[in-house]
Parts: sequence; structure tokens; C-alpha cells
Amino acid sequence: MTVKKEKEQERFWERKADGKSSTLMIGFIISVIVMLVVVIIMAGYGYARYQDWTRRPQIHVERSLFKYHEEVHEGKVNITVHVFLKNHGEKETGPLELEWLVMPYARARDNYYIESGRRPVESMDVDETINVTFDLKLPVGSYFIAYRTYEGGYFSYEGRQSLTVTDEDVEEEAPVADEADRDAADYAPSIPFIVVLITLLFVTLIRRKRR
Repeated sequence: MTVKKEKEQERFWERKADGKSSTLMIGFIISVIVMLVVVIIMAGYGYARYQDWTRRPQIHVERSLFKYHEEVHEGKVNITVHVFLKNHGEKETGPLELEWLVMPYARARDNYYIESGRRPVESMDVDETINVTFDLKLPVGSYFIAYRTYEGGYFSYEGRQSLTVTDEDVEEEAPVADEADRDAADYAPSIPFIVVLITLLFVTLIRRKRR
């Protein structure tokens, strides 16, 4: 008795009626593999760039002080600005540059400025702070000062601070505020608190002795 072997069913990409099916399937598989490789490479490159960005030096303006001078020229007050820059990044910086833009308060949103300047800054170690100074001559009015830092020619940071010049600053001798005066003003409120605390402790001890 002869048993006939059933012919195995051909896969759809192996059918003779459509000879291009096998080529299309192989091309599709190769395309998917190539796309996966490209996606993996791009993801790795993006992650490396992100890590490099987060670890790069991060320059911030910690604070800035204004020192008003007594000399007034043509209705403008001479002001020396002390800007304290600090490196919050994880790497030492290269050569830096500080740019300042003085903008009228009412037009600060339009980035319209009436005075600007630039000054090179030395390289900064991690957590190092540098004091950069520059002079301004401003008439009576309210202003915004924008501080911008550049590293290697590339923009790094921008911070803004308000400044007001009053009639008293122009007509009379302007008050001189240096760094020491500002520090003393910061610590002055703690003195009354200490006095009150000592008084309370003294009253508490007296009550306990009476009991």
C-alpha cells in the first residue's frame, strides 16, 4: 500500500505565484533592524550630551550690591555694581565673560536696553565665588539689570535685578552702601531676638526659685 505524502503548505513569501514576497520580507526585516540600531545610537548620543550638559559648569549670580557715589554728573548718579558669580557645576570653567544690560522697568519685557557692557572673568573652580565690578551712570528712574554669562562664547546664564534711582540720590549726597554695611544690616535683626531670649530665660529661672 503506497501512502502519498501530503505536500507541505508553502509559506506566503515562498509561493511561486509571487516571487517578490521573499525579497520584500527580507528587506522589511533588515529595515527594522537598521532602524533599531539608529534609534539606539541616537538615544546613547542624546544621553551622553545630557550628561555633559548637566555636569558642565553652571554659573549663577549669587547676589549683587550697589554702591552710590556722591558725585553726580548731568543729573546722573555714579553707581558701582558688585556682582558675585558662583560656579554651581561639577567642573572647572574655562574663560568666562559677564554681560550686563540696563533696561527701563517699563520696557524690560521687550528686552529694550539703554546701556550695556561686557567684562572678561577668570576661570572658576567648583563652588568658587568671584566678585566682578562695573560702573553705571543713571538718571532718576526704575530699571532692570540683566546679568548674562558666557563660556567659550556660548550663553550660560541670565539673572535680573531691579534698581531704582530717586530724586534724593541726584539732588543730595547719596548714601554709600558697601559690602560691610549690607552684611551688618543682615545680622542686625538677630540682636533683639537674643535679648528677648535671655530675658525669657531669666524670668523662667526666677519663677522656679520662688516655687
